[in-house]
Amino acid sequence: MIYVLLSAKIIKPTIKLSECFKTIEITIPFDEAEQSRYIAMDIEERYEFYLAMLEKGYYLANIVCDVKPEILIGLHEKFRQGGYRNEWLFKKKRIKEYGINVVLDCVFTSFEFKLMLTVLDLKKNPIAKGCIYHTYPDYTFFY
Repeated sequence: MIYVLLSAKIIKPTIKLSECFKTIEITIPFDEAEQSRYIAMDIEERYEFYLAMLEKGYYLANIVCDVKPEILIGLHEKFRQGGYRNEWLFKKKRIKEYGINVVLDCVFTSFEFKLMLTVLDLKKNPIAKGCIYHTYPDYTFFY
Protein backbone atom coordinates (compact mmCIF):
# COMPACT_ATOMS: atom_id res chain seq x y z
CA MET A 1 0.00 0.00 0.00
CA ILE A 2 1.20 3.49 -0.77
CA TYR A 3 0.17 6.30 1.58
CA VAL A 4 0.51 9.86 0.34
CA LEU A 5 0.18 12.41 3.13
CA LEU A 6 0.30 16.21 2.99
CA SER A 7 1.95 18.11 5.81
CA ALA A 8 2.66 21.75 6.64
CA LYS A 9 5.31 20.57 9.12
CA ILE A 10 7.96 19.52 6.59
CA ILE A 11 10.01 21.36 3.98
CA LYS A 12 10.95 18.49 1.67
CA PRO A 13 9.27 15.15 0.91
CA THR A 14 9.92 12.14 3.12
CA ILE A 15 9.70 8.45 2.27
CA LYS A 16 9.23 5.66 4.83
CA LEU A 17 9.24 2.01 3.86
CA SER A 18 7.72 -0.54 6.24
CA GLU A 19 8.74 -4.08 5.35
CA CYS A 20 6.60 -5.40 8.19
CA PHE A 21 3.36 -3.80 7.01
CA LYS A 22 4.28 -3.80 3.32
CA THR A 23 3.63 -0.06 3.02
CA ILE A 24 5.36 3.01 1.69
CA GLU A 25 4.46 6.29 3.39
CA ILE A 26 5.18 9.42 1.37
CA THR A 27 4.81 12.81 3.05
CA ILE A 28 4.70 15.84 0.77
CA PRO A 29 5.05 19.47 1.96
CA PHE A 30 1.78 21.41 1.85
CA ASP A 31 2.07 25.01 3.04
CA GLU A 32 -0.64 27.56 3.84
CA ALA A 33 -0.50 29.11 0.35
CA GLU A 34 -1.21 25.69 -1.20
CA GLN A 35 -4.00 25.14 1.32
CA SER A 36 -5.60 28.44 0.28
CA ARG A 37 -5.38 27.47 -3.41
CA TYR A 38 -6.94 24.10 -2.59
CA ILE A 39 -9.87 25.69 -0.72
CA ALA A 40 -10.64 27.87 -3.77
CA MET A 41 -10.78 24.89 -6.16
CA ASP A 42 -13.97 23.48 -7.66
CA ILE A 43 -14.66 19.74 -7.38
CA GLU A 44 -13.00 18.70 -10.65
CA GLU A 45 -9.87 20.75 -9.85
CA ARG A 46 -9.75 18.97 -6.48
CA TYR A 47 -9.92 15.58 -8.17
CA GLU A 48 -7.00 16.61 -10.36
CA PHE A 49 -5.14 17.89 -7.30
CA TYR A 50 -5.61 14.54 -5.53
CA LEU A 51 -4.42 12.62 -8.58
CA ALA A 52 -1.40 14.93 -9.00
CA MET A 53 -0.39 14.38 -5.36
CA LEU A 54 -0.77 10.62 -5.74
CA GLU A 55 1.29 10.67 -8.93
CA LYS A 56 4.03 12.66 -7.20
CA GLY A 57 3.92 10.10 -4.37
CA TYR A 58 4.24 7.19 -6.82
CA TYR A 59 7.45 8.62 -8.29
CA LEU A 60 8.86 9.22 -4.81
CA ALA A 61 7.86 5.69 -3.72
CA ASN A 62 9.61 4.33 -6.80
CA ILE A 63 12.90 5.52 -5.27
CA VAL A 64 12.71 2.86 -2.53
CA CYS A 65 10.61 0.20 -4.23
CA ASP A 66 9.68 -0.70 -7.82
CA VAL A 67 6.03 0.44 -7.82
CA LYS A 68 5.73 0.96 -11.60
CA PRO A 69 4.30 4.51 -11.49
CA GLU A 70 3.44 4.40 -15.22
CA ILE A 71 0.92 1.61 -14.61
CA LEU A 72 -0.66 3.42 -11.66
CA ILE A 73 -0.86 6.67 -13.63
CA GLY A 74 -2.52 4.72 -16.45
CA LEU A 75 -5.21 3.72 -13.96
CA HIS A 76 -5.64 7.41 -13.11
CA GLU A 77 -6.23 8.12 -16.77
CA LYS A 78 -8.99 5.50 -16.92
CA PHE A 79 -10.49 7.07 -13.79
CA ARG A 80 -10.45 10.51 -15.46
CA GLN A 81 -12.03 9.15 -18.64
CA GLY A 82 -14.77 7.55 -16.54
CA GLY A 83 -15.77 10.92 -15.07
CA TYR A 84 -13.97 10.33 -11.74
CA ARG A 85 -16.22 7.35 -11.01
CA ASN A 86 -15.15 3.91 -9.90
CA GLU A 87 -17.42 1.27 -11.43
CA TRP A 88 -17.11 -2.49 -11.23
CA LEU A 89 -19.05 -5.69 -11.79
CA PHE A 90 -20.09 -7.09 -8.42
CA LYS A 91 -21.96 -10.25 -9.48
CA LYS A 92 -23.38 -11.83 -12.61
CA LYS A 93 -25.82 -14.74 -12.46
CA ARG A 94 -27.73 -16.68 -15.09
CA ILE A 95 -31.08 -18.02 -13.89
CA LYS A 96 -32.24 -20.46 -16.57
CA GLU A 97 -35.53 -21.32 -14.83
CA TYR A 98 -36.69 -17.73 -15.38
CA GLY A 99 -34.83 -17.17 -18.65
CA ILE A 100 -32.82 -14.22 -17.34
CA ASN A 101 -29.35 -12.95 -16.56
CA VAL A 102 -28.99 -10.76 -13.48
CA VAL A 103 -26.09 -8.31 -13.23
CA LEU A 104 -25.11 -6.29 -10.16
CA ASP A 105 -22.79 -3.33 -10.81
CA CYS A 106 -21.27 -0.97 -8.23
CA VAL A 107 -20.85 2.76 -8.83
CA PHE A 108 -18.69 4.69 -6.37
CA THR A 109 -18.14 8.47 -6.47
CA SER A 110 -17.13 11.15 -3.99
CA PHE A 111 -20.81 11.69 -3.21
CA GLU A 112 -22.47 8.28 -3.29
CA PHE A 113 -22.31 4.53 -3.59
CA LYS A 114 -24.92 2.78 -5.73
CA LEU A 115 -25.62 -0.87 -6.39
CA MET A 116 -27.29 -1.17 -9.79
CA LEU A 117 -29.38 -4.16 -10.90
CA THR A 118 -29.77 -5.05 -14.56
CA VAL A 119 -32.01 -7.90 -15.72
CA LEU A 120 -31.45 -9.24 -19.23
CA ASP A 121 -33.07 -12.02 -21.19
CA LEU A 122 -30.86 -14.94 -22.21
CA LYS A 123 -30.05 -13.15 -25.50
CA LYS A 124 -28.67 -10.20 -23.47
CA ASN A 125 -31.60 -7.88 -24.27
CA PRO A 126 -32.42 -5.56 -21.35
CA ILE A 127 -35.61 -6.22 -19.42
CA ALA A 128 -35.14 -3.89 -16.44
CA LYS A 129 -32.49 -1.71 -14.85
CA GLY A 130 -32.43 0.30 -11.66
CA CYS A 131 -30.71 1.25 -8.45
CA ILE A 132 -31.39 -1.20 -5.62
CA TYR A 133 -29.11 0.34 -3.00
CA HIS A 134 -27.95 3.93 -2.60
CA THR A 135 -25.91 5.29 0.28
CA TYR A 136 -23.14 7.64 1.33
CA PRO A 137 -19.67 7.02 -0.14
CA ASP A 138 -18.11 5.24 2.78
CA TYR A 139 -17.13 1.63 3.27
CA THR A 140 -18.99 1.44 6.59
CA PHE A 141 -22.27 2.26 4.83
CA PHE A 142 -22.11 -0.06 1.85
CA TYR A 143 -20.29 -2.99 3.48
